Amino acid sequence: MGMPKLKICNLFLFLQLFKIKDNFNSKVYDLRNTKTALIERFNELDAKLKNIHRELDPTQRKLLSEIPKFDEKLEFPEREFKVGYLRFEVSVAANILACDTVEFGRH
Repeated sequence: MGMPKLKICNLFLFLQLFKIKDNFNSKVYDLRNTKTALIERFNELDAKLKNIHRELDPTQRKLLSEIPKFDEKLEFPEREFKVGYLRFEVSVAANILACDTVEFGRH
């Protein structure tokens, strides 16, 4: 394999690795956002249940489940360092990754 072909193969592999990492990071960010939304919803429901409990006879009250704690410094470290998640697309990379095979011309 000649040097130019090797460089193209390395670029192709690098772009595939980039795409895999980017997809993984997107899924992690989506899960984190879902977790945040769920905890916020749990807090809203917990407040409603506490209001209902105040109206009930103490003998009819049930123990409420504990809501998971949410540590913003742990869940959103980029906010502390003011780093944002940047997504960008490289048209060449998108075109290469869209192809199933890469054909090399003879030189």
